[in-house]
Amino acid sequence: MSTLFISHSSNDESIAKEVKQQLAKQNHFSVFLDFDAEKGITAGQNWEQTLYRKLRACEAVIVICTYSFLSSKWCFAEVALARMESKRIFTLLFDSEIKNSELPSIMLDRQIIDMTGRRDLGYEKLWKG
Repeated sequence: MSTLFISHSSNDESIAKEVKQQLAKQNHFSVFLDFDAEKGITAGQNWEQTLYRKLRACEAVIVICTYSFLSSKWCFAEVALARMESKRIFTLLFDSEIKNSELPSIMLDRQIIDMTGRRDLGYEKLWKG
């Protein structure tokens, strides 16, 4: 299946792992997650160049949207680069307190998937996308 890039704050690693596991259940095995022991960034690798390369190569970006994500300039850069490369972007909202007015304007032109309630329904929306 398609090559996916999971964009997340390092504070949200447990959520990113969950999303990767759910993707695997849907037969998405070509998933880049920076801290993954097998397919992530390895010791001694230039992490910034690896992220650029993986963003260029992916077909879609899955955004783990939390307050930690929103406070990270690097996470913003990943979304901006994905948009510049015309990638499909799927934003998964994991903090119920986040209001649309707090999101960067570059994230507001696409439907956001609410993961704060029943996650199974959120994942169904992701699979349809």
